[in-house]
Amino acid sequence: MATKLFSFRKLSLLFLFVIGVITAGYSQQLTVGTFNLRGDFVTDTGNLWTDRKLLVKAQIDKYQFDILGLQETLPAMAGYLVGALPRFDSLGMFSQVNIGILYNTERVLLQSSGQFWLSPTPDVESIGWDAKFKRACIWARFKDRKTSQEFYVFNTHFDHVGAVARTNSAALVLQRIASIAGNTPAMFMGDLNATQYDSIYTSLNNAGLLKDCYNLAYRNLERERGTTSDFDMYLRNKKRIDHIFLTNTLQASEYNVLTDTYNGKTASDHYAVLAKIGWKYNEQGDLYRQFPEDFEQANPYKETYTAAEVTFRTGPWLLNNVRMGGSSANDQPTSGLYGARMINNNTASCYLQMNFDVTEGASKVTVQHNVYNGDTICKWQLEYSKDQGVSWLPAGPVMATNQTTKQQAVFIMDIAGSVRFRVNKLGIGSSNNGRLCVDDFTIYKRKNVTGEKENKVLLGWQLGTPLSTGRQDSAVASFTDAGMEASVLKRGVGWRTITSTGAAISLPGSFAAAATVATGDYATDTAMAIANNLYLQFQVKPRAGNGISLSTLNVRFAASKAGTKTGYWKYSLDGTTYKALAKSFEINNTGGSSISSINLSSCADLQHMPAGKAVYFRLYINGVDATDELVGIGVSNGTASDGYVLSVSGEMELSPATKMVAWQFATPAATGGEATVPASVVDTAVVASVLERGAGLKPVSNATGDTLILSRAFVSSTGVASTTEVTDTAVAIKNNMYFGYSFTVKAGYKVSLYNLNYRIRISAGGAKVWHWKYSLDSVNFTNLAMPVILTAATDSEGDIQPVIDLSGMSALQNIPANTTVYFRLYTNGSNTTTGTTAIGRSAAVTSDDYALSVVGSAEVVAPGEKIIAWQLASPSTTGEEASVNATTIHSAVTATPLVRGAGFNATTLSRAFAALAATVSSADVADTAIAVAGNLYFSTSFTPKAGKTVSLSGLDYKIRISAHGAKVWYWKYSLDGVHFSKLANPFTIGAATSTEGKFMPHMDVSAIPGLQHIPAGTTVTFRLYANGTDNATGSTSIGRSTTASEDVLWFSGSVASTTVSASTARTAQVVSEEQQPASVMHVSVAPNQVYVAIETEKASQSQLVLYDMLGRRLLAKQLSVVAGKNNFSIPVSVKPGVYIVTVYSASGQKRSKKVFCGY
Repeated sequence: MATKLFSFRKLSLLFLFVIGVITAGYSQQLTVGTFNLRGDFVTDTGNLWTDRKLLVKAQIDKYQFDILGLQETLPAMAGYLVGALPRFDSLGMFSQVNIGILYNTERVLLQSSGQFWLSPTPDVESIGWDAKFKRACIWARFKDRKTSQEFYVFNTHFDHVGAVARTNSAALVLQRIASIAGNTPAMFMGDLNATQYDSIYTSLNNAGLLKDCYNLAYRNLERERGTTSDFDMYLRNKKRIDHIFLTNTLQASEYNVLTDTYNGKTASDHYAVLAKIGWKYNEQGDLYRQFPEDFEQANPYKETYTAAEVTFRTGPWLLNNVRMGGSSANDQPTSGLYGARMINNNTASCYLQMNFDVTEGASKVTVQHNVYNGDTICKWQLEYSKDQGVSWLPAGPVMATNQTTKQQAVFIMDIAGSVRFRVNKLGIGSSNNGRLCVDDFTIYKRKNVTGEKENKVLLGWQLGTPLSTGRQDSAVASFTDAGMEASVLKRGVGWRTITSTGAAISLPGSFAAAATVATGDYATDTAMAIANNLYLQFQVKPRAGNGISLSTLNVRFAASKAGTKTGYWKYSLDGTTYKALAKSFEINNTGGSSISSINLSSCADLQHMPAGKAVYFRLYINGVDATDELVGIGVSNGTASDGYVLSVSGEMELSPATKMVAWQFATPAATGGEATVPASVVDTAVVASVLERGAGLKPVSNATGDTLILSRAFVSSTGVASTTEVTDTAVAIKNNMYFGYSFTVKAGYKVSLYNLNYRIRISAGGAKVWHWKYSLDSVNFTNLAMPVILTAATDSEGDIQPVIDLSGMSALQNIPANTTVYFRLYTNGSNTTTGTTAIGRSAAVTSDDYALSVVGSAEVVAPGEKIIAWQLASPSTTGEEASVNATTIHSAVTATPLVRGAGFNATTLSRAFAALAATVSSADVADTAIAVAGNLYFSTSFTPKAGKTVSLSGLDYKIRISAHGAKVWYWKYSLDGVHFSKLANPFTIGAATSTEGKFMPHMDVSAIPGLQHIPAGTTVTFRLYANGTDNATGSTSIGRSTTASEDVLWFSGSVASTTVSASTARTAQVVSEEQQPASVMHVSVAPNQVYVAIETEKASQSQLVLYDMLGRRLLAKQLSVVAGKNNFSIPVSVKPGVYIVTVYSASGQKRSKKVFCGY
């Protein structure tokens, strides 16, 4: 029999345990990790547990772990963690085998647990084979409180001495996971004391049951370091011995090795390994689980370059001028012992080719590559075929390799259907044609379900034709896609193009620099590089009418001297604030060295970038002296025009720019003095207002009072004096001296704005300062650009002004339905006598010379299915009902009525649900706190039925307020009815709505994880808080429905059916937390007392037993428990540490708690 394990919640001295479920987070994913947390040893001078434990706690808090497998962790260490992290409980951590599982009780519910020994007798405590110590594997079955999905976690620590023990342990673990977990999703983690090069690792990763998160993760954030540190924060090696594997029904979105430090120290002699795990709902984008191809299982083993087909684990491959590598030191495999080696100085074609197809398309391919034994550079290209190898097309840019250590090339693509790939080595002859070594070839299934999208090079720099000196002031991209604006590579001011002695630098074929300040070569020294502007920079910006989604960044790093350098990529969307793009990388080659591709497709900021939107990239470099050492981007070899040393690839997303609203004044010819002018062009996605003047501008002459005349324009004068100083825009704003217009996005659309174009015409005394602003609520206006300042009259036909770029303003991108955008062009600096100020003029006898236009694009938004909805006209509500039932309820859910919070009182308003506030609040957004505290809200909820999940995509609502009604509206939601999270920022409305109300901007909630795949039985509660109302006459309402078919509140989305995995056999069990007796028990332990408080409905004779973490029975005491509250104090003598208190009832029920005894 397997030893039973207990699940308990740690209670420190006199701390009362409270039974209950509190939802900690709403993400569908679980954050899991494995951590060899070195024990508490007095010999670890400088790395004592007492110094490290705060960092460990901080890491667990920072990364929000839900499951953490621990190895080498002593019971007292586990006691500290569970005490310091009250949401966590633990399993295991007994002294002979210090492994265990730390789990977040707010997110997961323990169902059962057990363990087995890594030995020939796994159900009997024993040492295995040639192992030095007893080793075990602990397992637990959990239920995710968020999704109701069940899953297993297996955690272990393989022996560090016994090779036979490690091999047999791997086989045993595979067998036990299959028998215990069955078809239920499972994770296997731990310190295996086996690197990715070891056959033990490959036997696990290639067995078909498990796959390493390192391969599975869409975002792999650590490709430079292994998982051990030896307490040395500067140690870098790529050996991974701590692993997380998943079964086929789970997927990983992210993998990381956590290299956090404190005061230059690491938390253990291993790093924690993190993976973000989710349930695999479909195969889109998933790894083909037979990959990566590691070229280990060759049949036959091929030791010559002669062309032949070889069958590997994934299928047959054609090796043409390719052999199996037999020198690990030179081939540098990334897993296992072998790689594929491609011939040097070949005079005929050379390629490594799949002779089979993968059938579900491809979204990504990764290839590990290096040159053999210091060979010269070689060039190659990934190619694909959709006709079984008859013809081949490039799947990415030409790659150049001359580094001796493996780097990963990433290729993002969108290929549908059956496809195969090959690595085609491009060199012919003896020039720059070294041996190329390839390993771990990995393919991911297609993600997209619509038409194929082309991924291509958007910008590329080659510096060999003509050959650069390295000291040029800047380098313009040698290739620029037609949809992209030109880009220039520049240096930060911390670099120079002369050495410390004044000699001009020279590194041909590169864009190089010498440092003005010497920096260290460690990753921590990137701070010095950042502080001293030691960066190389370029920008990426699509032209008008084009959007882009970036996929990869590839660079070759140049250096004039050997020695470690550290590079660090950052990016910015505004040219000022920079974010980390990837972890730092190290290089110590001279010449040029390829660096692992940076996968940009996983960075949300760099996807679906609209026309005119720029992103700035910086490569910071440290580890350079301040004398004559040179670094940079390069080196270009040969004369190939596509031999890029720097390239950015991505998808071009055509978004033809169109005039959303525009005015021309020639046809029909305007006289200039019209009170308002309707737009000449109005896109089908919007409704436009007229062009009008603010009260401070007028269409009449100051001198005569006659209507102004200026044909083919919209002209004004002003009676308010102002100067030409920019500060006098305050006068213009105060006195409403503006031209203004607005448009509203129609239902079923969203709009993105690219630019604003205008022409102005002024007389000598006309306005000289022009200042554009915009608003989403007609009250609070934001600058669109710096004021334009003129010094004299314009041409009589007017002058075109600089285009105002709107693409970088997030508020003006993806503007949702029902949103109104207000534009105002404020003017000042006009005299109050003869000065005229006009928009215009349009050219005579034309109909398309627009003097004012806003350019952008509109996108149709497919409406989701209505999940719940309210219309209030049929039958007509009075407005003062206590609650109103939904008029539409999807068959997959149940719904509660629409109600008011206690801070809202009912009032009458037909065809609405109306309220008067009991608490006065201002229209300041800060007063949402008053609304929350005062329960000033409308609320409803829904719950998916059994067998159903719901994913929400949108929320729409209509409000009606009086002059003193609420002006600030704020949606929140909760998955437990207690803890509420915001759906979006508060929305402010400037004034009373019309009598029939106003639809508020559509809310896209599809990106909120907590509202996706909402499982059966989970109640989602929504509250619409409102503030900015008095408590007398200010009515605040949802509504009004104008017809029997007009919904005024609805939640839309999609519904799916679900199934739950069947339970399978287990080798050991404990009572589930859901099955615990209907009583409450509080426990604490002091060195001389055990305190127990029990509250129960039934009297019983019970027994209390105290165990240590070895399972030894320290105390047994009979308890007479009465119905109601019971308090017991039992003498005991124990040392500080972690203990188990179990109370057994006469009926056989038991309740256990893990407790910590302090000093």
